[in-house]
Amino acid sequence: MYNWYKTKIENDLLNTTCMVLSMDTDIVGGNIVVKVNVTCAETPADGNLYLHVVLVDDHNESVYVSGREYRLRYTAVQRIAEDPITLTAGTVLSKEYTVPINSSWNMSKMHVVAFVQTHNTHTVTDGYYTWKEGKVYNSVIQPIEKWELKPYETEIDASVGNIYELTTVVRNELSETRVIKVGYDPSTLPAGWQIQICVGGLCYNVTEINVTLQPGESKIVYYHVIPSDARTAYIKIYAYGNQWYSDVHYIKVNAVVPEFPHIPAMIVILAIPALLKKFE
Repeated sequence: MYNWYKTKIENDLLNTTCMVLSMDTDIVGGNIVVKVNVTCAETPADGNLYLHVVLVDDHNESVYVSGREYRLRYTAVQRIAEDPITLTAGTVLSKEYTVPINSSWNMSKMHVVAFVQTHNTHTVTDGYYTWKEGKVYNSVIQPIEKWELKPYETEIDASVGNIYELTTVVRNELSETRVIKVGYDPSTLPAGWQIQICVGGLCYNVTEINVTLQPGESKIVYYHVIPSDARTAYIKIYAYGNQWYSDVHYIKVNAVVPEFPHIPAMIVILAIPALLKKFE
């Protein structure tokens, strides 16, 4: 069955979705705190939607049975949530959950998975096999111990032609030095819009930069967003450190034309002598 599922998964990855998920995990005291955000651009075709959140253990080790290698990856440890949700176009849904840490867990291998799925099933037939499926709209996975990119805002109001400075913090929670790529996905940036990435007092007109962080170190990274027209966009920003994990956030940008146009400085300067003369 492996090759059949592999083909099906690869085909499913080509599909687009009407929603994006982002997540933040943290350890507070003796608890794991999980925050999940669901941003919906269009009303889903299916109803009866649920947000599933699951704690998993990533063994990431090989087991040999009868000479064949089996790679053990994500094993469900605890269901955190199975919440019914309602999503429509423009919805931004935020959920937070707290899970007490079990002393038997290896925290370096713990991840959290979140996904939105309809509980309305439909029948699928392929050759001799028939089964029922519930469509998954999107998912996100994140390790507990990680590096992360935390934006101060997930929704911003920007003026066309002006710079909006989005402040983020990139942090390395690992016990080793890590070079982390911080950037944005240019395919999510509307045509004509610009973004500069700034760190350490320097700004770059690139889509990503490398930030070296010592264990436990944090640095402020600014995204200078410059819209060229009035619209709403969902810009994907990220911190990427290896092939297994990247911390992804979608920033909703509401760009509008400024209500009061910019007044040239020359007009103000020329007006000053006339005002002075008037009050002599």
